[in-house]
Amino acid sequence: MPTRTVKQIIDKCNPVIVEVDTPVIDVARAMVSSGEDAALVVQDGKTAGIVTESDLVKRVLVPGKNPETTPVSDIMTRDTVIIRPERLYGQALYLMHEYNVRHIPVVDKGMPVGVVSASDALIPDIHIYAHDVEMLDHIAEII
Repeated sequence: MPTRTVKQIIDKCNPVIVEVDTPVIDVARAMVSSGEDAALVVQDGKTAGIVTESDLVKRVLVPGKNPETTPVSDIMTRDTVIIRPERLYGQALYLMHEYNVRHIPVVDKGMPVGVVSASDALIPDIHIYAHDVEMLDHIAEII
């Protein structure tokens, strides 16, 4: 698992990418409709930051900010650690641990191409486990 590249991990992902002046409500809606729990924020086509579900709760809902008028730039994390797509996923996991984050923007030549998360590590293992359980159930039926 840690020997796969970040590109292999995010290859089928459809990242949410929004401009810095996008209202928080629109970012949240885009995240929900895409099934993503983080959005990349760009300015002039370059990565400016990241916003996560946790940011929405801690920086908008709890303080009582208006999500319709608050721009995402007011709540995003700036100067976040980034990773390039050709790096190993194990390196992404290390960075998550080192910087105490669960999401890292994946950037290629300054352009955002996706987000890698700690939970991405589980997806292949879950598929293998589900297949193993299916096989065991089938064997139990035969016996």
